[in-house]
Amino acid sequence: MPARWNCELRQSDTVGSTAFLILPFDPAQEFGSKRAPVVVTINDYTFTSRVQMYAGVPHVTMRREHREAAGVQPGDVVACTLELNANPDAVEIPEELDAVLHVSPGAQEAFFLLAPSHQREHARYVADAKQSATRTRRSQKVVEKLLERKSPN
Repeated sequence: MPARWNCELRQSDTVGSTAFLILPFDPAQEFGSKRAPVVVTINDYTFTSRVQMYAGVPHVTMRREHREAAGVQPGDVVACTLELNANPDAVEIPEELDAVLHVSPGAQEAFFLLAPSHQREHARYVADAKQSATRTRRSQKVVEKLLERKSPN
């Protein structure tokens, strides 16, 4: 069952532009783990994260890109919904990267042999570009790197 609550989005006083949501419940009791993978929804915007513990206080970090997409900023009181992420290793692949992976022999296999964290890094590198042409160029660079690693030299 999802956990819902209203809370203030707090600005970190130690780490640059980081902001976080403090959980008013014990994540170990609610989700079975203190560092549970979660799906967070704020203002109809959804992102994935993990619960973190700092000084014994459970919270979820909200990066700037997520705050901008949700239309919130530190100091705002927001309505939050948290659910356990049933598939925490799932990687959202931008369509430009997906297209290039499909047409490059061996690239798709090499991509999916990477750890999910490395897949996410490549996907984020591509997705962060504003223009489709840039995302396509970045996708081609990712595939080149994958194929370089795969080829025996």
